[in-house]
Amino acid sequence: MRISARNKTILLVICVFLCILFSVTVVWSALSVSLTINCTGQISSIIAAKSGSPTDVQAAINEAHSMGGGTIRIPAGTWDWNTFTQFAPDNYNATVLSYGGVSIIGAGIGQTILMQTQSVPATGEQFDMLAVDGTNGKQTTISGITFQGYTSYTNETAASCGVDMLGATDYRITNCSFDSFTNDAINAENVGSGVNRGVIDHCAFSNSYKNNTPPVGTDTWYWGYGVIVWDSDYTKWSNINTLLGQYTGASDIAYIENNNFTQMRHAVSESQNGYYVFRFNIVANEIPNNFGSIDVHGENGGRGCEAYNNTVIATPGYVGAQAVWMRGGTDTVFNNTFINCMSGVSIYIESAYGNTGYNTTDDKVYDSVWNTYIWGNTMIGGGTVFSDQSNGAYTQNVDYFLYARPNYTPYTYPNPLMLQPIP
Repeated sequence: MRISARNKTILLVICVFLCILFSVTVVWSALSVSLTINCTGQISSIIAAKSGSPTDVQAAINEAHSMGGGTIRIPAGTWDWNTFTQFAPDNYNATVLSYGGVSIIGAGIGQTILMQTQSVPATGEQFDMLAVDGTNGKQTTISGITFQGYTSYTNETAASCGVDMLGATDYRITNCSFDSFTNDAINAENVGSGVNRGVIDHCAFSNSYKNNTPPVGTDTWYWGYGVIVWDSDYTKWSNINTLLGQYTGASDIAYIENNNFTQMRHAVSESQNGYYVFRFNIVANEIPNNFGSIDVHGENGGRGCEAYNNTVIATPGYVGAQAVWMRGGTDTVFNNTFINCMSGVSIYIESAYGNTGYNTTDDKVYDSVWNTYIWGNTMIGGGTVFSDQSNGAYTQNVDYFLYARPNYTPYTYPNPLMLQPIP
């Protein structure tokens, strides 16, 4: 069949158009590997670290940070993280230092494994695997990584930490695992920026203690923590009305939700004006002398907590298996389930500090429990669901109340940060 000159021209135009379309598609496909458009319309980089070594991860972080932020991806593999550096200008002791606005994403729990194979320096200072300076106010997500610490009972002064969030805003640590840190798995700290807000969700915490010795029944005070929340400036006592049941507008709350904790001294603790919400977590602490899976310090006291809808499981017969140990702050503890614990919620006073006075202007109480409400908790197969261990220092319906807090409503579930896609 003969094709006319006119039809030949039409076919040529169609072929040229298809070639251009194919070329644009290939170019766009290639670009889409390295560029994403977020909800603000800004372009943020995705950088693949050459490996999971501290040197390569630090290089990728520095590159993303120099561009104003982005996401780095760490490949699958087991990587030694045994270098310990003091980063200027703030002297952070860490293997790797990151920044707000840089998200760090691994290949998944058990696939990207960052591992310490030796003890951190025994200087009495904490050494972090990953420190995140979030004082620039930019969001950060950490996901899909196993942080594996190292424990040796012969080196009690070695204080290791998995991830240290420093003055961070709206951070999220999700789908990670933390094992065998001698101090704490995650440290959430307000370093003077006025902010310490983020969510820790769907993570697994285990063995934050020296698990080979001492034998059952002996001292455990060197055993570690899951999450520690605190404020480096203890003078900034937060108004409780900016915290209770709050999300929007709150700036100094660590939200800890839907995690699993096993074998550690405290799953969560706080001091120095720290405040946390701890809910929908499972804690199984099969260790002796477990002084408070959910804890608020009295000495250098925490501001308080909201702890509800958690399950705490202890091994029958262990001395001092306390599910919740309130030594200070304004606490709201309700609808938790305690299994095999010696006591469910215990309020305690540290005698060296004690009720040294109230400041009714800002509702500050010094190193003791105040304005605390406890209700609706359940004990299964254990001891008492509530105990006052203050030796008369506290008065019911003055310092603490065994009924629902008036006009209190928990903030929405799930945490709004959990609804955002992982970068």
